[in-house]
Amino acid sequence: MKSSIELVAVKKRLNHHIKLVRRLENKRLRRDYPTWFLLLDFALIFIVLFNVGAHVLTNALVVKDNPGLELVEANPVTSQIQGYKTSSEANSKYFLLVAQLSITLLLAFGLLYYRFFMVTYYGLWGYTFLVGSVFFLNFFDFMNDLAYYIGLLL
Repeated sequence: MKSSIELVAVKKRLNHHIKLVRRLENKRLRRDYPTWFLLLDFALIFIVLFNVGAHVLTNALVVKDNPGLELVEANPVTSQIQGYKTSSEANSKYFLLVAQLSITLLLAFGLLYYRFFMVTYYGLWGYTFLVGSVFFLNFFDFMNDLAYYIGLLL
């Protein structure tokens, strides 16, 4: 019977071999379907652009609809450092902003992680469905804000 140290060494070697095989399978998948991965990468870039555009348009619409609106800082630390007026709802709004940012970053990290560690053709279809879903949600959010903004200009 082998000692526990030898068994741990065998386990480490096997885990390392599994990592190498998964990495090679991912490289093979990316080599076999380069156009597919390129389109998904462009979709990820557009997801970020649509998300930022929707936020910018939403902020522009709030200021345009209420020109007398006084903007206050939601981050209490920034308001103290730069001498801005702190919002009375700063803690609740700031918490919601941090929560939304955390969810967005978690989603982006998950998409990138899944892109580099998928090893099957069915995983590629799942990744395509996930990226496509997020893309269309952000696209419709951006287009909704853009159409409303254009409607106000006309």
